[in-house]
Amino acid sequence: MGDDDLSHAPNEACNKNAEGHAPSESPSESRPLPQAPVRATRRPRPSLQPSLAECFGLGTARPHATAASPAGTNTTQTFYHALAEAQSRARTHIVVSRRQRGNPVLRYVRHIPYAFADFDFADYLLGQHTCALFLSMRYHLLKPTYIYERARLLGRRSFRTRVLLLLMDCPEGVEMGKGAGAGAAAQTDPFITLEKFAVYQELTLMVAWSEREAATILENYRALEQKPADALQGVPNAARGADAGGEAAREPDALLTQAVAFLTAGKAVNKTDAVMLLQHFGSLRQVLLAGEDEFAQVAGIGPVKRAKLCHLLHEPFRKRTNTTVGEAGT
Repeated sequence: MGDDDLSHAPNEACNKNAEGHAPSESPSESRPLPQAPVRATRRPRPSLQPSLAECFGLGTARPHATAASPAGTNTTQTFYHALAEAQSRARTHIVVSRRQRGNPVLRYVRHIPYAFADFDFADYLLGQHTCALFLSMRYHLLKPTYIYERARLLGRRSFRTRVLLLLMDCPEGVEMGKGAGAGAAAQTDPFITLEKFAVYQELTLMVAWSEREAATILENYRALEQKPADALQGVPNAARGADAGGEAAREPDALLTQAVAFLTAGKAVNKTDAVMLLQHFGSLRQVLLAGEDEFAQVAGIGPVKRAKLCHLLHEPFRKRTNTTVGEAGT
């Protein structure tokens, strides 16, 4: 053995491990590669806003159902089918939620037909773009959070007008605006709180002091949904016409005033009913030619008013007598 062989022998002995095997070329190859930590899949947080299907009472839909999910697709299709059916019926009816069955207000809805349907986001559909929530002040004092939850379910869907119909049925009553300037007292007044809530939620607050008045409000909203804004303004003021355009603007107001005076002369209808008749038929001539069935389509014209109006408009001005010419000359 040469010197070179002896010089390498100690190194080879040192490089051998305890088992007598030479180590691998790279120390990193003998160790397992570090793996990335497995992160738990975070489930999507459920939304506080309920789905459309839940609001319509069609069961609980999957919050993140895809188009390929048959359950989500069927629920969505069922909802839109029910919504389209309810809105189509709202063209001719007041569509009432089944949760309002037994409401005494429905006993006074007589001029416009109503029908029940399965939906929960509102209490009444008053047309394709108008809905209403009903609230009793007596119930509100017992459960103040009820209306807030209903408004949250309603949200800002495809309705241009959302009405909060408040029935003042408390024995003690709640005076409108009482305590508005009393500082802390105004914060606890239930009506003031509802006013602020309606403004914040963009709701139209309508107050009814009786069940009959509440029914009239529902009927008027349904009848006037497609009417322009001036249909709710009553008889125009002559002074307003003078400011707008002088004599030319005052003449239509004078004609309307005369037509209203003509219809109210027989005491069959009042001024509000006369304005509703003229706006519904378009002219006094069409009112005179209308029959009792056509008068039934006008909100506020009940059976008694229809009978009086038909008797007034269709009765001859001069009563015929059975006397002959010879009898009259004797």
